[in-house]
Amino acid sequence: MKRFPVTKENLQPRIIYVGLNISDSVVMNQHRKSQGTRVGNFVGEGSGGSFSGVTAGTSRSTSTTYGDLVFFAKGKEILRFQEISDPHDVHIMIETVKKQRARL
Repeated sequence: MKRFPVTKENLQPRIIYVGLNISDSVVMNQHRKSQGTRVGNFVGEGSGGSFSGVTAGTSRSTSTTYGDLVFFAKGKEILRFQEISDPHDVHIMIETVKKQRARL
């Protein structure tokens, strides 16, 4: 279910929903965003216009996958959640829930 509040473009509030049993979910537009930092220090000395030095430090980076989770029913796109983190893991969770419900 996705709720659309009132905005300048959307004059009426609305809710779109799709039943898991009658829909298929697909991950689209998947990409990774990375962020890194480096901390270090530098020591050097210069003479006669030349410069030499030594540097040491540590670095750290993190990366997260983002993408769209799209729901289709009867071959038509019904619902799209854009730019969610770890869309593949959410897709796997949805498929697991569908399998568990099918056993009931």
